[in-house]
Amino acid sequence: MIFSDSRCRVVFCTILFISLLQACGMKTVNPAADTGGPPAYQDDTGSLSYGGTLIQAVSIDAVNLNPVLCMDSYSRAIAARIFDSLVRFNSSMEISACLADTWEMSSDCMSITFGLKRNILWQDGMEFTSADVKFTYEKLLDPMVKSPRRQRFDFIRAIHVPGPYEVRFDFNSPFSTALCRFIMFIIPEHIFSECDFNDNPHNRFPIGTGPYKFVGWDKGDRIILEYFAGCHSGRPFIDQYIIKVIPDQSALFQGLLGGEIDVALMNFDQYLRHASDQDFSAKFNIYRYRPGTGYTFVAYNNRNELFSKEFRRALSLAVDTENIMKDVYHGYASRITGPFASSSQAYDQSIVPLPYSPGEAESILKNCGWTDTDQDGILDRNGKKLSLRFSLSGGSAVTRLLVEAVSSCWRRLGVQVTLEVQEWSDYLKSIRSGEFDMFLLSIETESDPDQSLV
Repeated sequence: MIFSDSRCRVVFCTILFISLLQACGMKTVNPAADTGGPPAYQDDTGSLSYGGTLIQAVSIDAVNLNPVLCMDSYSRAIAARIFDSLVRFNSSMEISACLADTWEMSSDCMSITFGLKRNILWQDGMEFTSADVKFTYEKLLDPMVKSPRRQRFDFIRAIHVPGPYEVRFDFNSPFSTALCRFIMFIIPEHIFSECDFNDNPHNRFPIGTGPYKFVGWDKGDRIILEYFAGCHSGRPFIDQYIIKVIPDQSALFQGLLGGEIDVALMNFDQYLRHASDQDFSAKFNIYRYRPGTGYTFVAYNNRNELFSKEFRRALSLAVDTENIMKDVYHGYASRITGPFASSSQAYDQSIVPLPYSPGEAESILKNCGWTDTDQDGILDRNGKKLSLRFSLSGGSAVTRLLVEAVSSCWRRLGVQVTLEVQEWSDYLKSIRSGEFDMFLLSIETESDPDQSLV
């Protein structure tokens, strides 16, 4: 993983997400499956219609809308409405055209050439060309650019632009999943070359080629997007898309009940309380779905010499994962044993997870010199208490419950655990800088199991 020198060692769960869509006399239908745009709608007569505003509630605000720089899923989900990539996955998870309409791998598999669509415009009216593609990938590879995704493109040796609508990438060696790596949002050279890339104002006010253009961002409150009339892939059915930030889950749910929000994620308690309520079901459509490549994990900071292999094993053995899944996720989770979701082709079904064995954990720590010499319930060694900081981002009630449950297991072992709740952007900074003992994070990986892209 790319989070400094941390390693996943404790809890691996694939999580069931439950989303709500307010009915309001309409129902979602699947539009042209390969458009990649938002859902179309049918009115009460069954006719497809354009227009309207969709308000989606999220618990955490975006951080950076430059796709080269953003490292969190909240930011990337919004960027996906604004930007396009050379190719993309269609609804059947097959590579399909987007900004490029042709691509050809060389006979020796050492290069790939893309033919670009013509007459594509950026949302400021400038033409999209191969220069923008070259610029994007050069920034991804530039060590001075603070991109969390550089590793996934280190197979690229050189970039050539024979013409305004053609770009060729040469590889260091044959690379079997190269085409998947070009599902990367392209940014405009004329916008992002104007000043320092890492601090460019357009990181917060982006311009793309996608179906929605950026309108405004009231930090901590909302981001507003409107449909881009000049989009090459056609007009989306929804005119305005608002992402409303509501950190408190109860307030978010009340906003949904009050008609102020159209789409939101339910937590498990809310789902169990309302799923069988006929009045609730008459007003809302409830969708249950599993992210195909997502998981939640606890990571230890291996820069800290305390986290030896034996120490990490002891902490992991002390976590009652099965009961945590029942108590926190109400059974809507499954345990996995590595940094791949169980749906991934790279997931090894033969690996047996560590058992819940607090006795073995206590024995390991004792062999490492940790004992409770003063009988205060906290282990110590050479006069120093075993105290650890567990970092998390506020906003999700489920996250807090999960962290509390894991912490309780460690406290029973004799570890003094202090929870450090941080605002999302500060949380990501502390992870990248290595300023933590343990942290909890959910990751949605991509189809390529190469973990350099995490």
